[in-house]
Amino acid sequence: MLLFASCFSGSSAWRAGAARLKTLILIALGLYVVALGFVSGCSRVVLVDSGSPVRIGPHARARVYALVDGEWQLSDNAPEIPEGWYLVPPEFVEND
Repeated sequence: MLLFASCFSGSSAWRAGAARLKTLILIALGLYVVALGFVSGCSRVVLVDSGSPVRIGPHARARVYALVDGEWQLSDNAPEIPEGWYLVPPEFVEND
């Protein structure tokens, strides 16, 4: 009779279902918070025409190419580029 009562009481099954529901709610809430961060505009992207020069803003760091013995070589480090410098597309640079 004890076996029969425990099968129909459902207490352990109910606890497992409640825990599963709680886990699903937490996952959904986490995904919602991440999606809200993307939608709210955490960062700003400005698209620039591919043929136009751009001016460097404050605190910019990037790997740069340097002309060494007639060949362009990519730097190993990322030096800070001074604010106000211009970046131009390759068409603006004369080839020697």
